[in-house]
Parts: sequence; C-alpha cells; structure tokens
Amino acid sequence: MATDGARVVARGLSVPFNAEIDDREEMPDQGWDRVLVWAFRDRHRGHPPTIASALEITVDTEYLGRGLSYRMPAALRQACGRQGHGVLLAPVRPTAKHVHPRVPMDRYIRRRRDDGLPTDPWLRVHVKAGGTIAHSVHQAAGGPSASRG
Repeated sequence: MATDGARVVARGLSVPFNAEIDDREEMPDQGWDRVLVWAFRDRHRGHPPTIASALEITVDTEYLGRGLSYRMPAALRQACGRQGHGVLLAPVRPTAKHVHPRVPMDRYIRRRRDDGLPTDPWLRVHVKAGGTIAHSVHQAAGGPSASRG
C-alpha cells in the first residue's frame, strides 16, 4: 500500500497458493480466477503455499504519472518475499491491446520497442520491475497474459 498522509493512493493485492499439488500449473489458463479457488482450497485443506499470485494493483487516478505503477509491482514482490514466497506471478491485462484488436494476444505480448522492452505500457512496467512474460492466459477474467517476477 502507498499512502500520501492518511490517504491510500495505491494498493497491491496478492494471494499465496500451492502450485505443486493436483497437477497444477503455476499460471492456469483461467488466470487469477483459478488461483483464487486454489488459494481458498489450500487454506481450507491446510496445504502450505509454494508461490504467490498478484491479483490487483490499483493507483488513484489523481496520482497517475508519478511513478507509482513502477514501484507497486516491486513492493508487492518484496511483500510476498517477506512472507517466504520467492516468486510472484502476475496475470497482467495489457492496457493498450484494444488499439490492436486484430493482433492475436500471443503475438501482441511479444511485440517489442527498439530498446527491447514490450510495446504495451503495462507489460513494460512489469518487465522493468523484473518480471518476464511467460505466456498468454486466454480464459482469464483477471488478465489475458501472465508475467513472472
């Protein structure tokens, strides 16, 4: 969470889950929708978490353009690290995909600028924060691509 005095100006939410049971993938095609179900079941059944998944990063619109979108993924990863999770998965919804509706998601997430960074601004934020683009997640409500950092 980021604050300006008493005002919350950004927040990041994540959930730990066990990626090593029931033939689970680290990031299922259903994105964080499936991860939430797994996390709930794991907690209920006493399965220890092995990894964490980001659910959301939100920045107050009055604070956009101040660098919080770059600092929040790193802060979320550090918070997960303090809880013992060496990896934070992030189902990321590319923010400029709508500009290229005919480009398949698998191709869109691989597009790069001359400096080698993703053309999509939100994917670029995650890569700059240390994430890597793993694969496309096609059925997710939470986001059609995933980064790992």
